[in-house]
Amino acid sequence: MSGGLLRQATLREVARAGLPDAVLKPLAVVLERGLFSGSLADFLYLAGRDVGFEHEETVARCVPILLLYCAGNLTDDIVDGEDSYVEDQRLSAALECVLLSHAFGLLARGPVSREDIAAAMRNIAVATGHLATELCTTRWSAARYMDVGHAIAGLQFQALLRLLWGARHPNTDPIGNAVGVVIHVAEDIRSEDPRFTSMAGQDRARVLAWARVAAERLRAQGLRSLDAVVAQCDGMFTEVVPTPVDPG
Repeated sequence: MSGGLLRQATLREVARAGLPDAVLKPLAVVLERGLFSGSLADFLYLAGRDVGFEHEETVARCVPILLLYCAGNLTDDIVDGEDSYVEDQRLSAALECVLLSHAFGLLARGPVSREDIAAAMRNIAVATGHLATELCTTRWSAARYMDVGHAIAGLQFQALLRLLWGARHPNTDPIGNAVGVVIHVAEDIRSEDPRFTSMAGQDRARVLAWARVAAERLRAQGLRSLDAVVAQCDGMFTEVVPTPVDPG
């Protein structure tokens, strides 16, 4: 089963949730943006199979994770004022609540343990809280960048992988954190995000070194899903670092 089919399974789960017609169209837009804008579904399915889950359990674990991710993606866009793809933005917070509630319902009756759900939700709460840290940062340094990145990306992916793997792998939390770091830094370089490009050269070099260490941690695990993340992102860490941009 490919990530594409896992995305379809997520859409089918939402379609049979008994939601009112008025919310299905804007919700479909939010799901499309969250599910089809990257390769998370491909990563999650392969990661589930990497630790020995059969197809059915992998799907049961992945669908609520994808719903949580879509909710988090919408949260980030609301905070950044980038949720204009929701035609009536008064609905944005309601759509976020729908996704979270449905994800929790699936988790409650699924194979994930209560302990793993609790640990993951704590990390997601801390990660979301650090959006405030990001918003109030006007000058980025390596230390601030890594602190925020560890939270908003590292803890987020630590939570997602905890929901997927649980105790199936002995290093779930550090691996999840490393996945978040690698993806976060690579995406900031690709998009020329000011939180990266505005830093001094020595600070950008420290961040790149941090990302390379995380990539090596993933490579050392010998898992197909993690190798795919490294292959997709690692090239960004050898790119010429953009000239700093004055954030003011």
